[in-house]
Amino acid sequence: MISFPKERMAYGVSVFNRYTKSVEIESVCGESYLKWLYYNPVGELTLNLLVKRKIASAIFGIYMRSSRSKRRIVQFLEKYDIGTTSFENDINDFASFDDFFSRKLKKSARPIVTEDGHIISSCDGRHLVIQNSNALPQFFAKGQKFDIYSLLLDKQLYDHFRDGMIVISRLSPVDYHRFHFPCNCIPTRYHRINGSYFSVNPIVTKNFLKIFFQNKREITILDTKDIGLIAMVEIGATFVGSIHQSFNLNERYFVGQEKGYFSFGGSTIITIFENNSVRFSDDIVENSKDGMETYVLMGDSMGTKIK
Repeated sequence: MISFPKERMAYGVSVFNRYTKSVEIESVCGESYLKWLYYNPVGELTLNLLVKRKIASAIFGIYMRSSRSKRRIVQFLEKYDIGTTSFENDINDFASFDDFFSRKLKKSARPIVTEDGHIISSCDGRHLVIQNSNALPQFFAKGQKFDIYSLLLDKQLYDHFRDGMIVISRLSPVDYHRFHFPCNCIPTRYHRINGSYFSVNPIVTKNFLKIFFQNKREITILDTKDIGLIAMVEIGATFVGSIHQSFNLNERYFVGQEKGYFSFGGSTIITIFENNSVRFSDDIVENSKDGMETYVLMGDSMGTKIK
Protein backbone atom coordinates (compact mmCIF):
# COMPACT_ATOMS: atom_id res chain seq x y z
CA MET A 1 0.00 0.00 0.00
CA ILE A 2 1.36 3.40 -1.01
CA SER A 3 1.18 6.43 1.25
CA PHE A 4 1.38 9.89 -0.28
CA PRO A 5 3.23 12.72 1.50
CA LYS A 6 0.57 15.04 2.90
CA GLU A 7 3.05 17.73 3.86
CA ARG A 8 3.96 18.23 0.21
CA MET A 9 0.40 18.61 -1.03
CA ALA A 10 0.19 21.17 -3.84
CA TYR A 11 -2.91 22.09 -5.82
CA GLY A 12 -3.29 23.89 -9.12
CA VAL A 13 -1.27 23.43 -12.31
CA SER A 14 0.47 26.34 -14.05
CA VAL A 15 1.60 25.78 -17.64
CA PHE A 16 3.49 28.04 -20.07
CA ASN A 17 1.70 28.16 -23.42
CA ARG A 18 4.23 28.50 -26.26
CA TYR A 19 1.62 30.00 -28.57
CA THR A 20 0.08 32.64 -26.32
CA LYS A 21 3.45 33.17 -24.61
CA SER A 22 1.75 33.33 -21.25
CA VAL A 23 1.34 31.28 -18.09
CA GLU A 24 -2.05 29.62 -17.89
CA ILE A 25 -3.80 27.77 -15.07
CA GLU A 26 -4.84 24.37 -16.33
CA SER A 27 -8.38 23.19 -15.78
CA VAL A 28 -7.81 19.75 -14.20
CA CYS A 29 -10.45 17.14 -14.96
CA GLY A 30 -11.73 15.71 -11.66
CA GLU A 31 -9.38 17.83 -9.53
CA SER A 32 -11.42 17.52 -6.32
CA TYR A 33 -11.66 13.75 -6.84
CA LEU A 34 -7.87 13.49 -7.25
CA LYS A 35 -7.26 15.51 -4.10
CA TRP A 36 -9.60 13.23 -2.16
CA LEU A 37 -7.97 10.04 -3.49
CA TYR A 38 -4.36 11.03 -2.92
CA TYR A 39 -4.51 13.40 0.06
CA ASN A 40 -7.32 12.00 2.21
CA PRO A 41 -6.91 8.85 4.36
CA VAL A 42 -10.24 7.36 3.26
CA GLY A 43 -9.61 8.24 -0.37
CA GLU A 44 -6.12 6.77 -0.20
CA LEU A 45 -7.55 3.48 1.04
CA THR A 46 -9.99 3.45 -1.91
CA LEU A 47 -7.09 4.22 -4.25
CA ASN A 48 -4.94 1.32 -3.09
CA LEU A 49 -7.76 -1.22 -2.83
CA LEU A 50 -9.55 -0.43 -6.07
CA VAL A 51 -8.77 2.61 -8.24
CA LYS A 52 -5.12 1.79 -8.98
CA ARG A 53 -6.05 -1.71 -10.15
CA LYS A 54 -6.67 -2.81 -13.72
CA ILE A 55 -10.23 -3.92 -13.05
CA ALA A 56 -11.39 -0.38 -12.22
CA SER A 57 -9.99 1.00 -15.49
CA ALA A 58 -11.31 -2.00 -17.42
CA ILE A 59 -14.87 -1.56 -16.13
CA PHE A 60 -14.82 2.17 -16.80
CA GLY A 61 -13.38 1.48 -20.26
CA ILE A 62 -16.31 -0.82 -21.09
CA TYR A 63 -18.73 2.01 -20.34
CA MET A 64 -16.70 4.56 -22.31
CA ARG A 65 -16.73 2.25 -25.35
CA SER A 66 -20.50 1.77 -25.15
CA SER A 67 -23.03 3.81 -27.14
CA ARG A 68 -24.47 5.10 -23.84
CA SER A 69 -21.33 7.18 -23.29
CA LYS A 70 -21.89 9.12 -26.53
CA ARG A 71 -24.06 11.66 -24.70
CA ARG A 72 -20.99 12.82 -22.78
CA ILE A 73 -19.28 14.15 -25.90
CA VAL A 74 -21.18 17.43 -26.30
CA GLN A 75 -21.05 18.08 -22.54
CA PHE A 76 -17.27 17.56 -22.58
CA LEU A 77 -16.77 19.84 -25.60
CA GLU A 78 -18.77 22.62 -23.98
CA LYS A 79 -17.23 22.29 -20.52
CA TYR A 80 -13.65 22.52 -21.80
CA ASP A 81 -14.35 24.81 -24.77
CA ILE A 82 -12.94 22.39 -27.38
CA GLY A 83 -13.42 23.38 -31.02
CA THR A 84 -14.41 20.75 -33.58
CA THR A 85 -13.19 22.27 -36.85
CA SER A 86 -9.92 20.32 -36.70
CA PHE A 87 -11.63 16.92 -36.26
CA GLU A 88 -11.40 14.50 -39.16
CA ASN A 89 -14.93 13.23 -38.37
CA ASP A 90 -18.17 14.98 -37.46
CA ILE A 91 -19.06 14.65 -33.77
CA ASN A 92 -22.24 12.76 -34.71
CA ASP A 93 -20.12 10.07 -36.34
CA PHE A 94 -18.45 8.98 -33.09
CA ALA A 95 -19.88 5.71 -31.78
CA SER A 96 -18.85 6.32 -28.15
CA PHE A 97 -16.96 8.71 -25.92
CA ASP A 98 -13.83 6.60 -26.29
CA ASP A 99 -14.19 6.81 -30.07
CA PHE A 100 -14.26 10.59 -29.72
CA PHE A 101 -11.41 10.57 -27.21
CA SER A 102 -9.03 8.81 -29.63
CA ARG A 103 -10.19 10.97 -32.54
CA LYS A 104 -8.07 11.73 -35.58
CA LEU A 105 -7.40 15.28 -36.74
CA LYS A 106 -7.13 16.80 -40.17
CA LYS A 107 -3.51 16.85 -41.37
CA SER A 108 -3.65 20.63 -41.65
CA ALA A 109 -4.44 20.86 -37.92
CA ARG A 110 -0.95 19.74 -36.89
CA PRO A 111 1.75 20.95 -39.33
CA ILE A 112 4.90 18.83 -39.01
CA VAL A 113 8.29 20.55 -38.77
CA THR A 114 10.28 18.56 -41.33
CA GLU A 115 13.41 20.72 -41.61
CA ASP A 116 16.53 18.61 -41.30
CA GLY A 117 17.88 18.36 -37.78
CA HIS A 118 14.65 19.04 -35.87
CA ILE A 119 13.08 16.75 -33.28
CA ILE A 120 9.31 17.26 -33.01
CA SER A 121 6.86 16.90 -30.16
CA SER A 122 5.38 13.41 -30.43
CA CYS A 123 2.05 14.51 -28.94
CA ASP A 124 -0.06 17.43 -27.83
CA GLY A 125 1.06 17.97 -24.27
CA ARG A 126 2.81 19.77 -21.47
CA HIS A 127 6.53 19.06 -21.56
CA LEU A 128 9.41 19.03 -19.09
CA VAL A 129 13.03 18.28 -19.97
CA ILE A 130 15.51 16.73 -17.59
CA GLN A 131 19.10 17.22 -18.71
CA ASN A 132 20.43 15.05 -15.88
CA SER A 133 18.36 12.39 -14.12
CA ASN A 134 20.11 13.21 -10.83
CA ALA A 135 19.12 16.89 -11.04
CA LEU A 136 15.34 17.13 -11.32
CA PRO A 137 13.75 20.51 -12.13
CA GLN A 138 11.86 22.40 -9.43
CA PHE A 139 8.62 20.96 -10.73
CA PHE A 140 9.18 17.85 -8.60
CA ALA A 141 9.32 17.77 -4.82
CA LYS A 142 12.82 17.51 -3.36
CA GLY A 143 14.35 14.20 -2.38
CA GLN A 144 13.26 12.35 -5.50
CA LYS A 145 15.29 10.81 -8.32
CA PHE A 146 14.43 9.85 -11.87
CA ASP A 147 15.20 6.12 -11.88
CA ILE A 148 15.84 5.08 -15.50
CA TYR A 149 16.37 1.44 -14.57
CA SER A 150 13.04 1.21 -12.73
CA LEU A 151 11.33 2.78 -15.74
CA LEU A 152 12.85 0.43 -18.35
CA LEU A 153 13.48 -2.68 -16.19
CA ASP A 154 16.24 -3.77 -18.56
CA LYS A 155 19.93 -3.74 -17.62
CA GLN A 156 21.16 -3.39 -21.19
CA LEU A 157 18.85 -0.46 -21.91
CA TYR A 158 19.71 1.13 -18.58
CA ASP A 159 23.42 0.97 -19.37
CA HIS A 160 22.75 2.63 -22.72
CA PHE A 161 20.47 5.42 -21.42
CA ARG A 162 21.71 5.89 -17.85
CA ASP A 163 23.06 9.37 -18.66
CA GLY A 164 20.32 10.14 -21.15
CA MET A 165 18.30 13.28 -21.77
CA ILE A 166 14.64 12.95 -20.71
CA VAL A 167 11.43 14.54 -21.94
CA ILE A 168 8.25 14.03 -19.88
CA SER A 169 5.19 14.80 -22.02
CA ARG A 170 1.86 14.90 -20.17
CA LEU A 171 -1.44 14.62 -22.00
CA SER A 172 -4.61 15.95 -20.38
CA PRO A 173 -8.00 14.32 -21.07
CA VAL A 174 -8.91 17.37 -23.21
CA ASP A 175 -6.02 16.73 -25.62
CA TYR A 176 -5.66 14.96 -28.94
CA HIS A 177 -4.57 11.50 -27.78
CA ARG A 178 -2.66 10.05 -30.71
CA PHE A 179 1.13 10.01 -30.55
CA HIS A 180 3.69 10.14 -33.34
CA PHE A 181 7.34 9.48 -34.14
CA PRO A 182 9.61 12.41 -33.15
CA CYS A 183 12.01 11.91 -36.07
CA ASN A 184 12.83 9.54 -38.93
CA CYS A 185 13.50 6.15 -37.38
CA ILE A 186 13.10 2.39 -37.36
CA PRO A 187 11.43 0.83 -34.29
CA THR A 188 13.58 -2.21 -33.55
CA ARG A 189 12.34 -3.40 -30.16
CA TYR A 190 9.12 -3.30 -28.16
CA HIS A 191 7.97 -4.70 -24.83
CA ARG A 192 5.18 -4.17 -22.31
CA ILE A 193 5.45 -3.90 -18.52
CA ASN A 194 2.28 -4.50 -16.53
CA GLY A 195 1.67 -2.32 -13.52
CA SER A 196 -0.77 -0.14 -11.58
CA TYR A 197 -3.04 2.63 -12.82
CA PHE A 198 -2.21 5.63 -10.66
CA SER A 199 -3.07 9.13 -11.90
CA VAL A 200 -0.29 10.91 -13.83
CA ASN A 201 -1.64 14.38 -13.15
CA PRO A 202 1.05 16.66 -11.63
CA ILE A 203 -1.15 17.17 -8.57
CA VAL A 204 0.10 13.66 -7.79
CA THR A 205 3.32 13.01 -9.73
CA LYS A 206 5.17 16.16 -8.68
CA ASN A 207 5.11 14.73 -5.15
CA PHE A 208 5.45 11.08 -6.06
CA LEU A 209 7.66 10.51 -9.10
CA LYS A 210 7.74 6.73 -8.53
CA ILE A 211 4.29 6.46 -10.09
CA PHE A 212 5.97 6.57 -13.50
CA PHE A 213 7.96 3.46 -12.58
CA GLN A 214 4.97 1.56 -11.17
CA ASN A 215 2.25 2.17 -13.76
CA LYS A 216 1.60 0.03 -16.81
CA ARG A 217 3.89 1.10 -19.66
CA GLU A 218 4.97 0.15 -23.17
CA ILE A 219 8.55 0.70 -24.33
CA THR A 220 9.74 1.06 -27.91
CA ILE A 221 13.37 1.50 -28.98
CA LEU A 222 13.82 3.68 -32.07
CA ASP A 223 16.98 3.43 -34.17
CA THR A 224 17.85 6.68 -35.91
CA LYS A 225 20.44 7.43 -38.53
CA ASP A 226 22.25 10.28 -36.85
CA ILE A 227 21.41 10.56 -33.11
CA GLY A 228 21.60 6.95 -32.00
CA LEU A 229 18.83 5.20 -30.09
CA ILE A 230 15.69 6.72 -28.57
CA ALA A 231 13.46 5.06 -25.95
CA MET A 232 9.76 6.00 -26.14
CA VAL A 233 7.72 4.97 -23.11
CA GLU A 234 3.93 5.31 -23.15
CA ILE A 235 2.47 5.19 -19.64
CA GLY A 236 -1.08 4.24 -18.74
CA ALA A 237 -3.00 5.87 -15.92
CA THR A 238 -6.28 5.78 -14.00
CA PHE A 239 -9.12 4.94 -16.41
CA VAL A 240 -6.79 4.61 -19.41
CA GLY A 241 -8.31 1.45 -20.83
CA SER A 242 -5.56 0.63 -23.28
CA ILE A 243 -2.44 1.79 -25.07
CA HIS A 244 -2.74 0.97 -28.78
CA GLN A 245 0.31 0.70 -31.04
CA SER A 246 -0.08 1.35 -34.78
CA PHE A 247 3.46 0.62 -35.99
CA ASN A 248 5.28 -2.51 -37.15
CA LEU A 249 8.72 -3.44 -35.91
CA ASN A 250 11.68 -3.03 -38.27
CA GLU A 251 9.77 -0.82 -40.72
CA ARG A 252 11.01 2.68 -41.56
CA TYR A 253 8.87 5.61 -40.36
CA PHE A 254 9.14 9.32 -41.08
CA VAL A 255 8.88 12.19 -38.64
CA GLY A 256 5.27 12.81 -37.61
CA GLN A 257 3.85 9.46 -38.71
CA GLU A 258 1.42 7.97 -36.19
CA LYS A 259 2.90 5.55 -33.65
CA GLY A 260 -0.25 4.81 -31.63
CA TYR A 261 -2.99 6.21 -29.41
CA PHE A 262 -4.46 6.07 -25.90
CA SER A 263 -7.96 5.10 -24.89
CA PHE A 264 -9.80 7.28 -22.38
CA GLY A 265 -7.83 9.04 -19.64
CA GLY A 266 -4.90 11.35 -19.04
CA SER A 267 -1.57 9.84 -20.01
CA THR A 268 2.17 10.44 -20.21
CA ILE A 269 4.93 9.74 -22.71
CA ILE A 270 8.53 9.70 -21.53
CA THR A 271 11.18 9.96 -24.26
CA ILE A 272 14.83 9.28 -23.49
CA PHE A 273 17.59 10.42 -25.83
CA GLU A 274 21.26 9.51 -25.65
CA ASN A 275 23.41 11.97 -23.71
CA ASN A 276 24.36 15.12 -25.67
CA SER A 277 22.39 14.07 -28.74
CA VAL A 278 19.74 16.83 -28.71
CA ARG A 279 19.68 20.56 -28.00
CA PHE A 280 16.22 21.24 -26.61
CA SER A 281 14.34 24.45 -27.42
CA ASP A 282 15.22 27.38 -25.17
CA ASP A 283 11.67 27.98 -23.93
CA ILE A 284 11.26 24.38 -22.76
CA VAL A 285 14.68 24.34 -21.09
CA GLU A 286 14.16 27.64 -19.27
CA ASN A 287 10.62 26.82 -18.17
CA SER A 288 11.76 23.41 -16.90
CA LYS A 289 14.47 25.05 -14.83
CA ASP A 290 11.79 27.25 -13.27
CA GLY A 291 9.65 24.22 -12.52
CA MET A 292 7.02 24.81 -15.20
CA GLU A 293 5.75 22.66 -18.06
CA THR A 294 5.58 24.06 -21.61
CA TYR A 295 2.54 23.42 -23.79
CA VAL A 296 3.61 22.32 -27.28
CA LEU A 297 1.47 20.75 -30.00
CA MET A 298 2.34 17.57 -31.86
CA GLY A 299 4.52 18.32 -34.87
CA ASP A 300 6.12 21.46 -33.47
CA SER A 301 9.87 21.51 -32.80
CA MET A 302 11.19 20.35 -29.43
CA GLY A 303 14.81 20.99 -30.36
CA THR A 304 17.56 20.10 -32.81
CA LYS A 305 19.98 17.28 -33.21
CA ILE A 306 23.56 17.86 -32.10
CA LYS A 307 25.76 17.00 -35.05
